[in-house]
Amino acid sequence: MKKTPYQRIVEAARAGKGVRLSWKECLSMATDTAISQLAENDSEDQNKGGQMFIVELEQGVWLTDADGDPPRTLREANATRYDSMLEAARALTDARTFRPFINATINGA
Repeated sequence: MKKTPYQRIVEAARAGKGVRLSWKECLSMATDTAISQLAENDSEDQNKGGQMFIVELEQGVWLTDADGDPPRTLREANATRYDSMLEAARALTDARTFRPFINATINGA
């Protein structure tokens, strides 16, 4: 039987190793209310300085508020600014419903 991501994480931690999760596993875990609440709390703590975040879907391509599946821009200045890392991660998760964007990153703006 295939182990769940939670089981794999615990086993890796006990072994002093890391674990690689697929974007689908991350998406599944992101819907866990305990995890999303902890992430929200962390984001609030991390963003006390007012830092904004942007999503780079692939090199030189950013997520924006416009038309498209998902909406993208080639100008970093036009990228959507998110108030927290969690908001940016949710936007990236939504974008990944269209394409996997396996090399996407969330960066400080």
